[in-house]
Amino acid sequence: MNRRNFIRVTGGGSVLAATALSAGCSQQMPGSAIAAWSGPGPEADVRRWLLGYAILALHPHNPQSLRADIGLFPEGAYAPDKPDRRPVARRRVAHRDDHPAHRAGVVQHGVAMQPLQQALQEYP
Repeated sequence: MNRRNFIRVTGGGSVLAATALSAGCSQQMPGSAIAAWSGPGPEADVRRWLLGYAILALHPHNPQSLRADIGLFPEGAYAPDKPDRRPVARRRVAHRDDHPAHRAGVVQHGVAMQPLQQALQEYP
């Protein structure tokens, strides 16, 4: 077999193999996969609407969801969704604590504040 035929056969075989392997892949994404980032939806309480955007914000420093107590609004009290972590509130940010879980909570609290500020600016 000469060089051109070899390239033609191996190139065509690679294209056919790639096509066969990608036949099981789908370009469609289920709505449930991105439902958490579609926003909080219509809310009667403005505080819940604003916090819905702040808590669900995607950020590398916010890998877990947070819970918020809107009874303490505007200060707000945030707690990680896992009960074994310590709650984080705005008053505790200035408190010096070297515990890694506390530092992670403080970072998450700050990460939630930026989208909350943006939501407040966008609110009519």
